[in-house]
Amino acid sequence: RDPTALTAALERVRIGLTRRAAKSGEADPWVARVHGRLETRPSVEAAVADADLVIEAAIEDLEAKQALFRAIAASAPADALLATNTSALSVTAIASATGRPERILGLPRR
Repeated sequence: RDPTALTAALERVRIGLTRRAAKSGEADPWVARVHGRLETRPSVEAAVADADLVIEAAIEDLEAKQALFRAIAASAPADALLATNTSALSVTAIASATGRPERILGLPRR
């Protein structure tokens, strides 16, 4: 909800893209093209309001993820899939906070 934080997050993503491009031999235009497709929204609610798929990548803390999933589930369309990238926490425990556990899936980063 803090515009400064959103700007800082986009800059961290740009830096990460630049590092990846350097390692893989991609050119700078690739970074600009990918980064240019990113959008920010002022809130979780606004970000998920018209989403078909939401992929969460928050800190590995059950209470934090449950709170985030409650907010996501309250604002995302009823048929949206909600995914967590947790590799350490119970997806079932995270899903229990949503009221629609059948729409939650685990998508851990490997």
